[in-house]
Amino acid sequence: MDNISNATILTLTVTIFLAALNFFIGIHGRLKKFTNERISVYKEISSLDNSKNELSDAKIVASQKLKSQVLFELTKIKDNELASLMLELMKKTLNLIPKRKHLYEQ
Repeated sequence: MDNISNATILTLTVTIFLAALNFFIGIHGRLKKFTNERISVYKEISSLDNSKNELSDAKIVASQKLKSQVLFELTKIKDNELASLMLELMKKTLNLIPKRKHLYEQ
């Protein structure tokens, strides 16, 4: 440790921190893109033309998955009933958003 200066240790620490931060930001972006693509596929399946009733089961499943995925993205709660309840509470409580904006402005 005598040969390594403080500047070298600091540079190494900052480099490792930036690399880890870049890795986690990249992973988060890829997961977000994957979720958005999944929602798009469910939307496309739900909107397919069903002239011979061959896709009725697939459309029902896609609609359920779409609803659960969108609720999870909005509330970050996996249970559909709790997520729906949270969304209703957020809709009816109008002063939640101004309080949140006020916190970010400080």
